[in-house]
Amino acid sequence: MSIRLPLTCLLLTAVTCTLLGIAHAQPKLAIATVPACPPGYLLVEEEMWSQLMDEAGRHLDRARESFLHGHTRTTALELRKAAIMMRIDAAHGQDRVDLALIKSAHELEVMALQLHNPQNTDSIDDLDEVSSKALAALADHEHLKADLAWKHHHFHRAGRYLRSSADNLERATFRARVALSTSTTDVVRDARVLSGRLIEGTGYAIDEVGLGIDALGKQIKHFGHAVLQPAIERR
Repeated sequence: MSIRLPLTCLLLTAVTCTLLGIAHAQPKLAIATVPACPPGYLLVEEEMWSQLMDEAGRHLDRARESFLHGHTRTTALELRKAAIMMRIDAAHGQDRVDLALIKSAHELEVMALQLHNPQNTDSIDDLDEVSSKALAALADHEHLKADLAWKHHHFHRAGRYLRSSADNLERATFRARVALSTSTTDVVRDARVLSGRLIEGTGYAIDEVGLGIDALGKQIKHFGHAVLQPAIERR
């Protein structure tokens, strides 16, 4: 007993010192590897942010549901949340979609402000009009991010962006009061299947991915030029 006790204490002391050394070393390592962020800003890794890419579309869905139930304050809150997500996307998006994202975010913010006015006369058609443009801008932005992620071999991220882009194109079409054409339906379905394979990391061919991303981009462009604008002009 006189020999075992000191040995046991010695082992416990060594383990405790090792654990304390690791505990003290980990924060230092984390601080050393995280870039400095200016005061008043938040620094978010893109891989983490890409997991929230569908949030703007979901906020717009909740805004529509709240409006239909007469909850205008909740509608306004959801519109502002969607606008914030879009402005963050615009801050690190592609040049040609930045303006569309910012413009749509501004329109959502204006409508949110108007909903607080008791004399406001905005209808579900007005809400769907601004939402459709916002969703089309999001679909375009996410499509470009999917293409960029694919080219940089971030396959899992490309799959998430591709799926969100297809979902928002479908949402935008619904808000514009037009039925999806057979070709658009096929492209959206194929994009979702392809996105799932990219996320899982198996079951896709390189040429297939490139063609699928290009096909979705063409449908988004067609929606903007041939469907969205004429639908808005008819109102």
